[in-house]
Amino acid sequence: ELCIDLFNGLELSDYQFLKYIPGYLGQLMMYQPDNEQSETIEALETMLYTGNSKSAAASLSTMAVLLENYDKLPETSKNAEKYKKRLLGMIIKAISHYNTALSQEALRVLGMRIFGSEVMTLGSKGWTASHCFKRLAAVIPLIGDDIGLEFYNNAAVLNYIYRFIATYVDEVGQFEFAEYDKVAFFPGSFDPFTLGHKAIATTIRDMGFEVYLALDELSWTKRMLPHALRRNILAMSISSEEGLNLFPGDIQVNLASSDDMRRLRELFAGKELYIVIGSDLVENAACYADAPSEHSIHSLGHIVFERESSDDSRKCCGETRYPITGEIIKLSLKKYSEDVSSTRIRNNIDLGR
Repeated sequence: ELCIDLFNGLELSDYQFLKYIPGYLGQLMMYQPDNEQSETIEALETMLYTGNSKSAAASLSTMAVLLENYDKLPETSKNAEKYKKRLLGMIIKAISHYNTALSQEALRVLGMRIFGSEVMTLGSKGWTASHCFKRLAAVIPLIGDDIGLEFYNNAAVLNYIYRFIATYVDEVGQFEFAEYDKVAFFPGSFDPFTLGHKAIATTIRDMGFEVYLALDELSWTKRMLPHALRRNILAMSISSEEGLNLFPGDIQVNLASSDDMRRLRELFAGKELYIVIGSDLVENAACYADAPSEHSIHSLGHIVFERESSDDSRKCCGETRYPITGEIIKLSLKKYSEDVSSTRIRNNIDLGR
């Protein structure tokens, strides 16, 4: 009941009282039963995006208090790491948010309250760094500057992060990041990025792949949202998920170019590289109709998923023959995820529905 009262206090408009609540609420939440703690964390995320700016800032501060103090729990707390990953993902997602004030506040909390914390041990900060630095590097350049303070805010935050990095490397050593033996390259226009795309990416991630999503610059066959807007939507959609990464926008990859395919192999040297693609594109795209060559796409492993628009009669006709010499992994999703179509969404938007 005390947690509920404190949580409701996060919606107070008077900052004179509001600023004291996260410190107490965060430490009390750690000792809640698992189901109640999970519900409270979910409520914090809801408040982050639906509350006013003061409530959102208080919600972020509460997340920081939780992350700072989780190591104080006994080792028997099995779900502590799961909650830490979830809270960290929520903060990274807030950094990539289109609301500039929210994204800058989230970045400030991550840098000053977590990496600049006097409560967390160096080992705990190292764990946090290994689980967020890769995503953080991708989303920081996307932060807007509506109020003209982006440079100063980022400089102050990065100062805390750089000082932590220097201290960690000097006293502990190099960071240990999760290593994947298999990489899935998932190109597409993502116009817009949908729950169907996310279901494909997370399913592949859960199969043991590190997934890189590459955004196409343009399409000659349909009208699309601006590239920067699509990239921001993509970043905000996947930033809470570990193992899903934005492919660098300054590296263009043409699937029909053998030189680009060779360069892609070199970028992921030492790892098994797979291309993620829809079954309709394998059958109709020009790059698969061309004759195979030394470095062409045909020799790479493929993860092939069925499109929502695929003909049901064709699905039931047995094994489909693809012009691919590499390994083929067929991906099946739940019916709901298969039926989510970005093309249908865009058509309805264009028609004003």
